[in-house]
Amino acid sequence: MMLTFNQLITLFFGLAPIFGWYVFLAKEKPVLYTSYFTFSVLMFCCYLLSRKKLEIDIVNNIAFFIVCLYMTSEILFVIGVILLILINFDNKFNYGIIVPLILISLINSTFEISGEYKYNVDLSECNNEISSNYCWQYLINIQK
Repeated sequence: MMLTFNQLITLFFGLAPIFGWYVFLAKEKPVLYTSYFTFSVLMFCCYLLSRKKLEIDIVNNIAFFIVCLYMTSEILFVIGVILLILINFDNKFNYGIIVPLILISLINSTFEISGEYKYNVDLSECNNEISSNYCWQYLINIQK
């Protein structure tokens, strides 16, 4: 389970700058930065899992696990971890099994979002002064 030098270089120079940028440079960590961070990490992990000479090693296991962390439900996460264990102990499975798992996660997130309540906001109420107390009260009371 020891990392080779090439695997260590790939892991460090691929993920460390992304994590470092997010942790140290994004002070408030708003949703905008989180999406850039998430996309970069997931695309790098998908790159690692799509290499031609894919052997079972710790870098691939870490990439698979990171992708599993972003699943949209706890059940999909547990299924992903079980599949990771099966990949390591059974030759019938490979890392390509993550593709159907990602598709199921996307379908699940679409289903969850479609059930959300939609609010109608009339911003003409705030045309005069968007930072006014009246506008703030209007926006806060939309849910009610």
